[in-house]
Amino acid sequence: MGIDPEVGSWLAAFDDDGEIAGVARITEAEGARTIDDVWVRPDARKRGIASALLDQAETPVWLICDEDMIGFYERRRFTLVEPADFPPSLATLYGARNEWPATDHMHYAMVRRATRS
Repeated sequence: MGIDPEVGSWLAAFDDDGEIAGVARITEAEGARTIDDVWVRPDARKRGIASALLDQAETPVWLICDEDMIGFYERRRFTLVEPADFPPSLATLYGARNEWPATDHMHYAMVRRATRS
C-alpha cells in the first residue's frame, strides 16, 4: 500500500540550498498522535535532521518501527511499549495500511512522552 499524501500533516526540513533534506508525517486519530514516514535524504543524514523533525511532534507521540530502528528511536527518548498499550485508534489506522500488525515482519510500538522539568 502506498503512502497517501493527503493524510496527516507533513513536516519538512530544508538544506542550505532550499532543497528538502527530510520529511515526516504527523497523524492524529481520536486524540492519539503518531509520527511516521520519517525520511532524510541519504546525503543529508547524520546531521540531526531526523531528530529535529521528531522534536516537532507534540508529546505524547507514538510510532511503529522495525527492530533495527529501536535503538535509533530510543536515543531520541522513545520507549518500547507492549502491543496492547498501543492506542486502539492508531492500531486501526496502521491496520488499514497492513502495518499493524505487519503481515510480513514484526513491528514494534514506541512512545515518547512529555519530559518533566
